[in-house]
Amino acid sequence: MCHLFAILDMSVHEMQTIARPSSPQATAEAGPVQLVQALTPSRPTTRLLLAVVQLSSRQLAAAVGSLLILVALGVWLLAPTIQRNLPFIWDNVPAFVIAGPLAYAAARRRGAAILAHVPVTLVGWLILWARVGGAPDSYGPLLLGTAISGLAMEVGLYFLPQIRGKAGDAAWKREVAWFALLGVVAAIFFFVFLEGLAYSMRPAMWLGAAALGALGWFLGDLVQQWVYLRQTGMQRPKRS
Repeated sequence: MCHLFAILDMSVHEMQTIARPSSPQATAEAGPVQLVQALTPSRPTTRLLLAVVQLSSRQLAAAVGSLLILVALGVWLLAPTIQRNLPFIWDNVPAFVIAGPLAYAAARRRGAAILAHVPVTLVGWLILWARVGGAPDSYGPLLLGTAISGLAMEVGLYFLPQIRGKAGDAAWKREVAWFALLGVVAAIFFFVFLEGLAYSMRPAMWLGAAALGALGWFLGDLVQQWVYLRQTGMQRPKRS
């Protein structure tokens, strides 16, 4: 644990020294680097990655696998409890909104957001209805709301380079804010079709959607920078 905090407290200069090859020869040995956004030590995801990268492959696989299992079980087991005992969270935290921002932040490719948003939203709502009931007579509003909200997210991401401007990676705070806004926009378009205009115009739901959009950026950026670290040759230390 002390080693983890030591990594998180490293200075920007120290992290730049680790993350980038120190010579042309080291760059060549690192192999070809694909078009992945450069590692920016000022980003919070970078500091976290520099800690995670110290884990062994077995430890990392176990951590990721455990997280996925816990999330799946949590959705199935806790959905009825949250609906019954935590109605504010149930009504105002549209969890499906996270899929599109996460996918785009990780892949940085057009179309990634809608390709993730559509199946996650459809499957998620069908599972919830199967678990807690409340399925509608027609699935048309679900299909239309899912498609329109996904397209709205893609249109917003088209303007992301203008939001970042010349600052590039240094504008990550503006980027997070934009992802949060897109989360709100996607939730509004979705619920207009599924629940009606009044339901989609609730500020509390906007806050939940904004938080999920920002969280999607964080997790996706974490994945992308992990790929960058692997491609540039930063290896986890070998265990003796």
